[in-house]
Amino acid sequence: MPYRTVKRGEPPIRPKPTTVSSSTEPQRQRSIIHALARADVNGDRPVAAEQNIPSYNGFHAGLNMWQDKSKAYFHTSYNQPPDKSVVKDVMDKLVTIIATKHMPFAFLVGDHPVYVLITLLKAENPSKFSAIVPFLGPFHTQCVMMSAIYKRYKGSELGEVLVAAGVIADGSVDRALKGKHYKRGLRCLRLMYEALMCQLMKENLGPDLADETRENLDILRDTSQSEESRADAHVALENDADLKSLVTNMFTHVEASDMANYWRDFLSMTDALMQNVHAVHICNWDEYVSSLRAMLPWMVAYDNNRYGKWLPDFWAMLTALPADQVAFLRTDFTQSITGNPYSNMAWDMWIECTMNKGSKMKSGWLSILQNEKQLLVHSRNVNNVAQIRAAHNALANRKKTKRKHTECGPKRMREDEQCVQDLVECMHEFDTFPFDTASTTLRTLQSAMPASDELVADFNSAHAAGEKKLTHFLEERVFNKNTSLHAPVPLCKRLTFAKALSKEKPSDELKAKAAEMERSALKAMINLVEGSQLVNLPELLEHRIVEECVPLFNSNGTFRKTQKSMLVQKLSLESVDLQESYIALVDMGMIWRMATPSAEDRRTQDGNPYKWSDYVHKLSSIILARHHNAHRIICVNDPYDTAYSTKDDERDLRVQGNTHVPNTYMKLGDAFPTARMFKTLLCSSSNKGRLQKMICSYLTDLAQSVDVEIVYSVGSHCTNLSTDAELQL
Repeated sequence: MPYRTVKRGEPPIRPKPTTVSSSTEPQRQRSIIHALARADVNGDRPVAAEQNIPSYNGFHAGLNMWQDKSKAYFHTSYNQPPDKSVVKDVMDKLVTIIATKHMPFAFLVGDHPVYVLITLLKAENPSKFSAIVPFLGPFHTQCVMMSAIYKRYKGSELGEVLVAAGVIADGSVDRALKGKHYKRGLRCLRLMYEALMCQLMKENLGPDLADETRENLDILRDTSQSEESRADAHVALENDADLKSLVTNMFTHVEASDMANYWRDFLSMTDALMQNVHAVHICNWDEYVSSLRAMLPWMVAYDNNRYGKWLPDFWAMLTALPADQVAFLRTDFTQSITGNPYSNMAWDMWIECTMNKGSKMKSGWLSILQNEKQLLVHSRNVNNVAQIRAAHNALANRKKTKRKHTECGPKRMREDEQCVQDLVECMHEFDTFPFDTASTTLRTLQSAMPASDELVADFNSAHAAGEKKLTHFLEERVFNKNTSLHAPVPLCKRLTFAKALSKEKPSDELKAKAAEMERSALKAMINLVEGSQLVNLPELLEHRIVEECVPLFNSNGTFRKTQKSMLVQKLSLESVDLQESYIALVDMGMIWRMATPSAEDRRTQDGNPYKWSDYVHKLSSIILARHHNAHRIICVNDPYDTAYSTKDDERDLRVQGNTHVPNTYMKLGDAFPTARMFKTLLCSSSNKGRLQKMICSYLTDLAQSVDVEIVYSVGSHCTNLSTDAELQL
């Protein structure tokens, strides 16, 4: 019979800790030491092929000693999922083991659902399960920490920059940052963190380093030194008071702004996550607990109904553990299967690698059995038993060998260094370095879409609101029982770039808007035509004239035979002899299509593939050739950051038949896509926004070398590229 209970167990009141540590300064100092060691004495990054300092994990694997090896056990005794009856059966058996082995206590680890069941069962049977201590697995907690970072920075185009820099593929970036791909997600966050830090350090730390600090950094950079001397140099840097002071005051040189504050929080959240991971690898209990406390406000703000609800109670329990249990955790809360340096893993990851049949980790059951079908059956044949026994014996009898960490290989070091340099280059190319004092407006990283005032206010208040809610939660439900821990938590809705204030589709308003635009345009045209006599007014009024551009193309890319195309013929095909220089208005959407390379264009003289630089060069040549007598050329672009416009129906039509429109990140040195791919990428507003920005950057450089004045307009935002001045409409 399944285990049933009449009343849900309530966890006991936790004692309020007298001192609370939530410092992540040790982790920030370690990260900065690592970033300084990977750069040269002037703070410049070496050529990727010459980088000999590995990424963070590999770097610390060379500084830490061999770990005590623990034995791995492969066991699957329960074929059904861990529901309450299964968990109770495990706890009953554990009570028997504790009594038989005369153990003072035992930790029972699980992810969030299992941990909740263990806590409830212990609360329902406090005397029977008094020696069992529920433990929330660090591995799963770290995955949810990554998810909290993803939720806050969703829509900020962090993933787009990582893809543009070649750190990760477009199809994997979301799941990696959500914590679904653990190692890839950590690598993405670490590399982005290092890219931001290396820029800050070059500007703020380089000249102020003491001679002793520089000597210790030189020892870390010299891989020919012994591991002991490099480890001693690292310890000296960790205890360097001057370096600590510089790290603490590093952000005082950065002007406070919405953009800087937003990405400073990214560094703080990543510090807490990386300190948690580092503490697991070296079995540092105090840093593990402090990193949990540092992350709690963010968890309450962005994951308030799962870990944000149970993690505060777990943290409070850890701070009130008896001395003998704390002493055990200081040495054994993580363990190593291999015994390699920096190889300790959390208990729940150990389960994923050995006991969990559903795990797909490389060292788990899927790797041992080499057959996914075998995971679906519960009987084991002779071959299966032999494979499991061989894997167990290999780990149990593993000899200490001089084996490099994965990140210490030359190829991996070269790739990681190239990724950091590409991330820095992307931020400079997109002009979105978060701590740039010349541009302080909060905006997305790639397309520079500005944040609304409501979004800025929500971002700035998130941590304070999370801390306030956490304090109230602890006082009401953990340190006191004024409210049950099981009671619903009020939903905390935080805004992000991807989830701004909802706006309804204003279809009726747009119809009125289009009619009003036409009336105002016609009124202006009547006054213009009567004075200039350049066109026949009765013929002109037969066609539609609107303030906002209407599509010129069908869904297949051909010109639409509408009244507007007839109007274009009227205005462009009748030659007018102008005695004076004029101002040219250029529809950039039309020029995009006209500049599409033909088959002859793609056959370059040097034999190299046709690139985006060739495309924008052709586009600019078309503009200048068509208006060689103009003294000012105004390049008119549609805005693609609006919630809805009169062109959305046409955009929807173009997307028909395209099940997926990939994000494309244009760089001048990249190969130009095929004609079909180019047509497909123009079905996405975000791709067209990126194309606008690349063309604007190219025309900005071109405007300095031509006589004509070039103005670039995107919606109501106009910039004189020749003078780099903003124009008011």
